[in-house]
Amino acid sequence: MAAEYRFRSAEEQDAERIAAFNERIFRPSVGVWARDLLSSKSPRLAPGDFSLVEDASSGEIVSSLCCIEQHWELEGVTIPVGQIELVGTDERHRGHGLLREQMRWFDKRLLEKGCVLACVQGIPAFYQRMGYHAAVPLKGGMRLAVEQIPSKPRGSSVRRCTRADLVELADLYEKSTRWLAVRSLRNARLWEYQEGQNSKSEHAYDTYVIERSGHATGYARFGRQTRSNAVVLRELAVSSEDDVIAALGCGRKLASERGCNAVIMQLPSGHGAFDLVRHWSPEVIPPFAWMVRIPDWYAFFTLLKPVLDRRVGRSLLAGFSGEVRILLDDRQVTQCLTFRRGRLTDAGNCGKPDKWCLRVTEPILVKLTLGYRSREALEDWFVEMQSQAAHRYLIDTLFPQLRAFVYETY
Repeated sequence: MAAEYRFRSAEEQDAERIAAFNERIFRPSVGVWARDLLSSKSPRLAPGDFSLVEDASSGEIVSSLCCIEQHWELEGVTIPVGQIELVGTDERHRGHGLLREQMRWFDKRLLEKGCVLACVQGIPAFYQRMGYHAAVPLKGGMRLAVEQIPSKPRGSSVRRCTRADLVELADLYEKSTRWLAVRSLRNARLWEYQEGQNSKSEHAYDTYVIERSGHATGYARFGRQTRSNAVVLRELAVSSEDDVIAALGCGRKLASERGCNAVIMQLPSGHGAFDLVRHWSPEVIPPFAWMVRIPDWYAFFTLLKPVLDRRVGRSLLAGFSGEVRILLDDRQVTQCLTFRRGRLTDAGNCGKPDKWCLRVTEPILVKLTLGYRSREALEDWFVEMQSQAAHRYLIDTLFPQLRAFVYETY
């Protein structure tokens, strides 16, 4: 980094300056969000999880980003994830390699935190150059004009949640996302932090409990900030058609209060509420995706050992012994998954690029191993992916397409 800049990890006394920087280069609600993240209430981030670059002469912050710790779950295995967020550089200081230096810092933070995956939301072409590739669905959903939403729910009602509801809401979230093979985990501390955010924060929520006969049957979570002249339903847990109608009726009321003309249901594509709503002729919004990088394939495959063992054990290959050699063509290394009697025993680099079961590039392997697309779909689409016919059933067994959706956990 050039001598006119000073790079370091943030400290507690930098919190207000970082918040002001994000407000200046983004918008006020982002500054409020940064301030919330840096508060002692946040369970996922401390001041040292921000990097900052200062102008050496003035001391002004000119670039910054942060590492937010998440926990995802893949078929019962918890995966520590580091998320890049609040990436910003003052326009006057762009083109000086400030982000490159901070990305190296971010990679070190991943190791220190024991994160096996890294993820980011952002401009795909920009982050692809840094090794991040679309791999886990995010956002998308359906948009309903307010006049398409029934005005009167039948048996269910809604009320604002209170702190006393948080334990029950956490349980409803856990139960309502079990159908997802890949999902985000959320403990009680995170629920409490999210519900306690400043109302002007970029990611503040209005959460409502859905009740029937005095008992909680679900919840609806709306973003406080509006998008594209719409109120955004960020999460929904329901157990009946009446619950869906009650939640959307709440969204309709919020839209009217905020001067919006629609409600966006930002939910997983297989969410049960869509089975009802699709008959109301909504506008379908294609999903976006978390862009993911896997820094250490050995660590990733080793962590997934229980999943891979279970998939083999439930297939016609139960008791399989042998190797699955995955040639990463762009790196010219071969990752070798060794099985003995149906159990993964090693996932190291076997260094034999001339012998392989699957030939692929790293961006495609990220999509395959996280179940973003099936082996067949990826092979049809990407000419640089090839599999040996004799090993296709084994590859499909180990890496099937998955139902996945990771809610933002800010």
